Amino acid sequence: MSELGKLVAVRSLDKSLIKGRTFDFRPNRDFFHVEEEGAPEPVRVPIESLKAVFFIKTLGRAPSCVDKRSFENRVGPEKKVWIEFVDGEKMASWSSSFGSLRKGFFVFPADPDSNTETAYVFRSAIDRVEEGEAAEEAARAFNSSSDEPISSVWDLKILPEAAPGTYRLSRKSRKRPSKDTSDR
Repeated sequence: MSELGKLVAVRSLDKSLIKGRTFDFRPNRDFFHVEEEGAPEPVRVPIESLKAVFFIKTLGRAPSCVDKRSFENRVGPEKKVWIEFVDGEKMASWSSSFGSLRKGFFVFPADPDSNTETAYVFRSAIDRVEEGEAAEEAARAFNSSSDEPISSVWDLKILPEAAPGTYRLSRKSRKRPSKDTSDR
């Protein structure tokens, strides 16, 4: 794999994942290319079925690492943005471009320890978006009502029929303990 370009993790609406480097991502184009490690040719990635393009620090982060979904202080002009994707994933982030009328917008993760430097999220993959205090309130509500730990565990399944480097991520199924409300 070339050292040129930016490291990316490209997530589709069908939850497939492609990791590698891109040198030609432009949100206003219909496709771009990702050069996967060990692949002879870059993969052409159509924009139409994407959830987000995550510009990442390293390719080696385990899928079990999930960003915190809360806001910490940040210096800059960006606003707090809470995103709920159609597949159920939730993301606390900062953005100065989410109000645009484009197909998507850039965000910065609210978690300072995130492997993501920035991401371009597609509006077609978003179920709900909140900004400012409403975003902060949505993050607090999620964190206080969720039995799910912030570092959820994901199943990683390599799809044998798909292109090299394509994976499917899905949450491991777990039974949640029932909450005893008899004391209240």
